[in-house]
Amino acid sequence: MPGEKRLLGAIIRNIRSEREEAESGNKLHNRINKKGEVNPPSLIPLRQLQDLYANASSEFIVLISATLKVYKATCEEILGLYLKESGCTSKNLRHG
Repeated sequence: MPGEKRLLGAIIRNIRSEREEAESGNKLHNRINKKGEVNPPSLIPLRQLQDLYANASSEFIVLISATLKVYKATCEEILGLYLKESGCTSKNLRHG
């Protein structure tokens, strides 16, 4: 459905913008200085790491849920069109 597709698009844009904001501050390839020397990664506090994983898990669940809703709506729409075109009813499909 159009509303669910817009929701999925908004979620993806939000995830991308958050990821870009996080990467702009401390990109991994910024560890290489102008002389070509590599700076070792710094320690991340455990609480910050837990928050990072919790946010990633939440985003994943929301993204998968929205994707499944879009797929379900699309399949139901296709099935409805098929039934309408063929003149079948769902009752006929169940009983062969």
